[in-house]
Amino acid sequence: MAKRKTAKKSKKKKGKRWSQHVTETSDALTLEEGVFKLDSPKAIARSLKRSAEESHRRKLEKAKDELRALYGKD
Repeated sequence: MAKRKTAKKSKKKKGKRWSQHVTETSDALTLEEGVFKLDSPKAIARSLKRSAEESHRRKLEKAKDELRALYGKD
């Protein structure tokens, strides 16, 4: 009688994935729904550009500008 190998069950984390958490809580920008499911790289790039230009979640932008000025990086 041969022993049967049992497949290891993968442990599923409860809750959200870290990437989803970052997307939802990041101060960088708000992405359009399904942006990375688009077929065209050009369409993805346009969407990302549009999101960056219209984002209201860029709270740290002024601090980055100040750091650039302090370190002479324009």
